[in-house]
Amino acid sequence: MTSSRWARPREQVLDTPELRADDEQTKRSLILTREILRQLDALRKSSGLSKEGLAKRAGLDPTSVRRLFAAETSNPTLRTLVDVMAALDVEIELKLKQPPHQPDEAAYGT
Repeated sequence: MTSSRWARPREQVLDTPELRADDEQTKRSLILTREILRQLDALRKSSGLSKEGLAKRAGLDPTSVRRLFAAETSNPTLRTLVDVMAALDVEIELKLKQPPHQPDEAAYGT
């Protein structure tokens, strides 16, 4: 019932392609953030570290760490994620989904 209650107003608010695209990007960001937090929480558990222990190691407030892993819509800052990863002795590696576009050298006469 809740979804149908909000579906109509949501459709009205997202009445332009730009607003719909922005909404989709926000959803993708939240899903990705949630997955990163899920993996960090799994690493925390596998290391036998409590949320309070993680908070101490990361220099964060224990309540904030509990909320970080419990809330479905957590939106931590990059600094918080870096602090949590450092406390878990985890590093992140970035890779491109596809290579960036390279300009055609022939077009520049080189």
